Amino acid sequence: MDTRESIIGLLESVSPSDVECRASGLHYFNKSLQDFIDNPSVANAEKVYLFFSGLYQLSDENEAPLANMMDLMHSYEENVSRFTEKHRDHYIHSINVFLLGVEIFQNCSKVRVIFESCYGTGSFSTLSGLFLFIWGNSALFHDVGYPIEIASNQAKSFVRQICRANGNVKNVKIGIKIDSELDVEDIDLCRWGEKSGNVCDLLSDGINKNMDNSVEFVHDLVSNYMRNMFEGRFVDHGFFSAVMLMRTYAESLQSAGRSSERFYTDVVTAASAIFMHNMYPYNLAKNPLFGPLKIEMHPAGFLLMLCDGLQEWNRKGYGSCNEDTFFLKSCGVIISESFLRINYITCDEIISHSIVKDKELEMKSILDLDDLFPNGFKISCSCDSQVDVLFKKINSGAYDNVPRPLLDSIEDIARAIHKDYNRHRLAENPDEELEYPEWDDLSQDLQYSNMSQAMDYVNKVEYLGYHIGLKGTEVSQFTPEEVEVLSIMEHNRWVEERLSNGWVFGPEKNTDLRISPYLTSWENIPESIREYDRQAVRNIIPILETAGLHVLM
Repeated sequence: MDTRESIIGLLESVSPSDVECRASGLHYFNKSLQDFIDNPSVANAEKVYLFFSGLYQLSDENEAPLANMMDLMHSYEENVSRFTEKHRDHYIHSINVFLLGVEIFQNCSKVRVIFESCYGTGSFSTLSGLFLFIWGNSALFHDVGYPIEIASNQAKSFVRQICRANGNVKNVKIGIKIDSELDVEDIDLCRWGEKSGNVCDLLSDGINKNMDNSVEFVHDLVSNYMRNMFEGRFVDHGFFSAVMLMRTYAESLQSAGRSSERFYTDVVTAASAIFMHNMYPYNLAKNPLFGPLKIEMHPAGFLLMLCDGLQEWNRKGYGSCNEDTFFLKSCGVIISESFLRINYITCDEIISHSIVKDKELEMKSILDLDDLFPNGFKISCSCDSQVDVLFKKINSGAYDNVPRPLLDSIEDIARAIHKDYNRHRLAENPDEELEYPEWDDLSQDLQYSNMSQAMDYVNKVEYLGYHIGLKGTEVSQFTPEEVEVLSIMEHNRWVEERLSNGWVFGPEKNTDLRISPYLTSWENIPESIREYDRQAVRNIIPILETAGLHVLM
């Protein structure tokens, strides 16, 4: 199921008794999400927040307080952008986090089984109703407290500017202390009879539900968290977002005369997930008592950290130092019962494979992803306009090591490479139709692959001590030993080019999913595939000659 189908499937399985509004409320919420998928604008995002709040009659004298707070956060992060160094959108981001989580929940039965095993159905009649409530609140409002972190970063930026003016920027530490006498243990949100409404108790209970070996440790961590923020000179917006969620629901449920069950089970679960999404990576993931979080320990927290960490696309940047940040236009998601693949797509920049590999390792350092996705958790990145990017770089003089005659003929040479490849495929299988008979049949990434191969001609011939030019003592052909050396170089170049364009290793080739069994070392590929590389090397000299160029001594 894709995103649209996942949303429809989830909402259709939610019982009308699991929402506080008329059945049409689910219809309008679904419509707002479908509109957002079509056009992820601020106006459509606003409708998502409002219709979600309406599902649970979440209102007070300020109407829809959490939705209003998200609007305030969005306005704040836009308006203060001139006074901060760097931050990114959280308004559109939070809805994309929600959509990604729904897609994972609907496509992976193990996630659904674990949610039900840990939470049952809570105060709802169906698992889908419980998930919509917990996940909706966790994902949509996990950044509602971000303005206080922006304010902290503003203060730090301002002080750094002052110190910079005085020639001293080393060891500058700024902390914001909310109240010199206030600790988490002093904050009471509500009280239903004898049940505690203390923030420390609530968050600790929410985190500890399936972490029985760490009850005291977590309670101490939470109770000292505000003090630790001040002493560590940081502000965790996740903590304030969690407190705001619990405060809002406590007031709304009590004013409506509702029982405490939903608050102490489902609201606290969502709030503890929000608190964990920043706290766990920085405080617990590296602790031997915890390590990378298993989904069974806190399913909602696990899913929020996963989706929040992965949701990097379509995030507007703010701040004075945001120019060096590359923009991810969109994302392709492939989810199965045991496999998760995220492919980021850029529109104007080719991202190094090492960057996405670091992202993959970062996610695995805080979450036990191998257990949930035993057949693979992969992150990749591709550019849907690689050829345009390449020509921009050529025109800007970025390839000063490549002879100008080669650059001027680069597309003609790439076309010749493709034509020669087709000629050999027809010779091998004369009865089979060519997959891409003409150059224009190739997608941009495949055209780029041929052009990248042509651009690398200069590296190969220079490795042998030759060069490319118009006149001189010509090399008529490479020796068998030279062919073998350059073939290994060509295979390694091809592997790096594929990895940088969103391909991943897999046992069977799948062009649509960008999976290849040949993204491995030269020693591990079959002889028939090695021969493709050898043929590409043997063709360097004759293909260059079609453009009036030669390999020279």
